Amino acid sequence: MPATFFIATGYLGGSREFWWDELERIVFQSEGLPEGEKESRYRSIYERLQPMGHEARQQVLQMLSSCGEGNRGRKSHRTLAVEELQALARETAFEIGAHTVTHPVLAAQPIEVQYAELKDSRNWLEALLGRPVRSVSYPYGGSHHYTAATVEAVREIGFVRACTTRAGAVHRTDSPYEMARINVTDMDGEQFQKILNSV
Repeated sequence: MPATFFIATGYLGGSREFWWDELERIVFQSEGLPEGEKESRYRSIYERLQPMGHEARQQVLQMLSSCGEGNRGRKSHRTLAVEELQALARETAFEIGAHTVTHPVLAAQPIEVQYAELKDSRNWLEALLGRPVRSVSYPYGGSHHYTAATVEAVREIGFVRACTTRAGAVHRTDSPYEMARINVTDMDGEQFQKILNSV
């Protein structure tokens, strides 16, 4: 089945988990916090960290981990290795798309940072794979996670399509720079077919 994999290039081959997984490990493996409070504590910290820039967020996580589990990532939550991405890219049905470098909330970043995140991700992937990267997905993907200026940056950089996380089917009249998607969770073929038939 054809698929597009959107890659946050700054995480490739690293030893750390994605920041939300790292936060989950720090909070839920904390022995000093009652079990009933862990979910609300995670949500509270997540909401504060999400709009931060990458460096500021990493500093906070470093501080939190120095009080607990450390920052060594779990093997079960590791990111792709460069060689694994190259293997994916060799599959003819698979497209590789950009997903920024550090997965920020673009709307919370200055426009020059947005350009750099989008362009650097694309350039890195094109250099590695030796082919054009035409698609991008906005990190988090909600309408409040990017702006009209972000969409214009995507167009100027040369992407031909951009995906959001807005739920729905794609229609011919839709903007190619704000494409909807259907969230497919852990489900069987029958459930997947029902979703496809409902749109």
